[in-house]
Amino acid sequence: MAAPVKKITGFIPPLCKAFSACCRVKPALTISNRLYTPIQSARNNSILPNGSFPIRRSILQNYTPLVQTSVRTRMDWSEPTIVCDKKDGKPQSNKNVLKRFKRLNCGLWIRTRAGRSKKLWRMGPQKKWRHRLHVVCNASQSTLLDKMVTKYWKKKTYFVDDPYEPYQKRTKMEKFGLDIQKPKFVP
Repeated sequence: MAAPVKKITGFIPPLCKAFSACCRVKPALTISNRLYTPIQSARNNSILPNGSFPIRRSILQNYTPLVQTSVRTRMDWSEPTIVCDKKDGKPQSNKNVLKRFKRLNCGLWIRTRAGRSKKLWRMGPQKKWRHRLHVVCNASQSTLLDKMVTKYWKKKTYFVDDPYEPYQKRTKMEKFGLDIQKPKFVP
């Protein structure tokens, strides 16, 4: 059994070291800086100084940390679509979307900034003002959020004294570069 191990040492030194550690076979040669150098035989490690025997380890035990780091653990992932009710079979809206976002009549979704009410004592007046503003979601986020709610929430809403009334139409928003109002057709 020692002869094949001695032949392999030049090709796979780590494997031979692991194999020799579990089988008590000392390889004759090893690669060091691309040169073959003889290994000086170590003293016999059959009994440790405290009188106990060393633990024999297999090749897999030597390489288990390598295996564990390379394998990714599966994370919980869910499709961003409407979930149907088990009893009725009717689609249900995602409650987190309804809590965190607001859909405007023009199809845009808006949200508040993250951390708007955290550590206000640390923020200056400009940063407090910026954190009170709403952020408009981009097109890909808007389409994803549209998939996660039912058509009830996509209907146009009209409220008395609505604070979002100036933003419901997507016109005259030159400040944001969203002036999409088409010119009138004149024959």
